[in-house]
Order: sequence, then C-alpha cells, then structure tokens
Amino acid sequence: MHFFILLLLSILFQYSLSFYFDLHWSIFLILNMLISVITFHRFNFTKKQILLNSFLSIFILWMFYLLYIDHFNQSILNNRIANLFNLPNKYILVIVQSLFGSLLSLMSGFVVLLFCANQRKF
Repeated sequence: MHFFILLLLSILFQYSLSFYFDLHWSIFLILNMLISVITFHRFNFTKKQILLNSFLSIFILWMFYLLYIDHFNQSILNNRIANLFNLPNKYILVIVQSLFGSLLSLMSGFVVLLFCANQRKF
C-alpha cells in the first residue's frame, strides 16, 4: 500500500513542480532521487521497489503529459514524427518517448542505490 501511495505522490509532485521550473529533465531526476532516498531510509523498501517506483512514476507521468500535449496540438507533430520513423501510429511514438524518459529515471534510481549502499546492509 505504501508503494502505490508513494507512486501517486511522486507523480503529483513531479508534475506540479514542472510548472515552476524550466529545467524539466533535471527537476524530474532530482525529485526522483529525493523520493528514492526518502523511501530507502524511511519505509525500508527493497531495491526492486525503489527502481520500479523510479521507472513507473516517470513513465506514467510522461505518457499522460505527452498525450495531453498531443491532444491540444491536434496530433500534427506526432503524426509527422511517426511517419518519419515508419511507425504505424502516434501512440507507439508516445510509448517510446515515455520509455526513454523512464530509463533516465531508472538510472537516477541506480545512483540512489549506489549512494545509499553504505548506509544500510541488505
């Protein structure tokens, strides 16, 4: 139950703070690292749970954010880019973009695990 609450809170914090900072990628990664450190020390989550939270929070956030932008853009740009890469539709492009962002977030989760490895024995 703590995992799903933390996942929802991390998505909400990252989405809300993206409006105040222009550095979208850096604020996502920094916030993700901060949330991972808090969960590592406070809730005693395992390595898999921390990495899964890092991956899923950015994946879900970016997927819905890209679909939101695509809706107001009337799919002009996504259709052109999907045709450029020979993708069958724009939704596969959204999934690929979300996977790219979530892989970067997964790397920030690894950094947290390496940083906190000396703090606690597994």
